[in-house]
Amino acid sequence: MRSNVVKYYAFKFFSFLFFFNPVFVVFLQENGLSMTQVLALQSVFSIVIVFLEIPTGAVGDYFGRKTSIATGAFLFSLCMFIYSAGSTFWVFLAAELIGGVGIALISGSDSALIYATLKQDGRESEYARIEGNATAWMQTGILAASILGGIIGNFSTRMTLAASGVSSLAACAISLSIKEPQTGTESRPRDSYRTIIVRSLVIVREHRLVLWIFFYVSLVGSIILLCQWFYQPFFMKVGVGLVHFGWIYTALGIVSIIASKMTGSIEKSLGSVGSLAFLAVIMIVCYLGIGSFSSKYAILFFSLHQIYLGTARTILGHRVLSVVPEDKSATILSIAHLGNRFFYAAAGPLFGYLVDSVDLSFSLVCLGGCLAVITIGLFAAYRRVPEHFRRQRNHV
Repeated sequence: MRSNVVKYYAFKFFSFLFFFNPVFVVFLQENGLSMTQVLALQSVFSIVIVFLEIPTGAVGDYFGRKTSIATGAFLFSLCMFIYSAGSTFWVFLAAELIGGVGIALISGSDSALIYATLKQDGRESEYARIEGNATAWMQTGILAASILGGIIGNFSTRMTLAASGVSSLAACAISLSIKEPQTGTESRPRDSYRTIIVRSLVIVREHRLVLWIFFYVSLVGSIILLCQWFYQPFFMKVGVGLVHFGWIYTALGIVSIIASKMTGSIEKSLGSVGSLAFLAVIMIVCYLGIGSFSSKYAILFFSLHQIYLGTARTILGHRVLSVVPEDKSATILSIAHLGNRFFYAAAGPLFGYLVDSVDLSFSLVCLGGCLAVITIGLFAAYRRVPEHFRRQRNHV
């Protein structure tokens, strides 16, 4: 099963060769879309995930995590090819619908698969390190694609999407070679698909720590997720040329890679909840910084967002996986992601409209203020989580 770890790294790398990343908003605006429409597309994408996160998480637990992530990678590649051939809002909408299904199938099942692999080998204590390394490979893919995407995009933004479709097909092929790990529940009667979903929802509702993490991912995570759509408008606002976008994304990606390699150390030093508080605070600083200073030097504040991207998923996933039943882990992770996408879908068009009708800087400061209020409320609520929920694995 050790080969699964290497293949997991490769899957992460090819899954995130997003050649379109440094020029995607530019591509959409070249095709006549406003920022309101750009974020409306992302809201549709998120709404698809909202409706499918739990069913697709259960697909991973019932039919196998390998099957789930392979199908998801294939559908995302199809999304990219449709985008590369389209030129209207409605074609892009169709692509987002398909891409949303693909991402929902991957979400949760990938982390659950590698955790089950490590547990089968008696190495579950290495999860934070392995997932941190996987995140580093993911960020390396984003970094490499940013360099090439900026160069390709300078000639044709459309070609960056086709190239991303090819890389997703490669990820699909790699996932098919992964061996499905045993979950340790094969000797028990298998829960039905419906039972997996119902019992997972019960765990989220009744396990106070898992419920708190659900709200952290939903509220804090959704506000932070919006940040990625303001990179390119901010670059253009401060006068950065399109040809330099890829290099800036690359430099910022290096920050994320370094952070992901340090995830285990950060979690060990601050604890999982302390780490989450730290990540929320630096993102408040990020939003307020880029919202307050219209200068090329303010681009440095985006490095704080990259620290969050490099560490948050591993820390959150490790904390959840350590306290929930393994045979429902993919479903429970998907429930957390569902909340994130729900609030993201609601907030996206609102802040897109705010950018179009008022100002980018004002919108960013508003996001920082919202995040500060949410963070204070959440960590006040954490103090009321009973101690035994923080320590024990729940077998509901």
